[in-house]
Amino acid sequence: MIDSNIDLSKLRDVIDFEVDYIIKSYEKELSEKDDILAEKLAEKDDILAEKDKEIEILKAKLHETGMT
Repeated sequence: MIDSNIDLSKLRDVIDFEVDYIIKSYEKELSEKDDILAEKLAEKDDILAEKDKEIEILKAKLHETGMT
């Protein structure tokens, strides 16, 4: 009887370890994906800011020439 309790305890420990490992692996993977996504979004924001500047320059040129 004692041996089966010890075996069950060991089995629970192994299962807990495996579950923790899987959770940590997924958390790490999600974190890495979040970092990649944040980098891509930052790049897109930079591109949009650059395009906004170009638009403002073009608007100013149109205004200077009296076309607006």
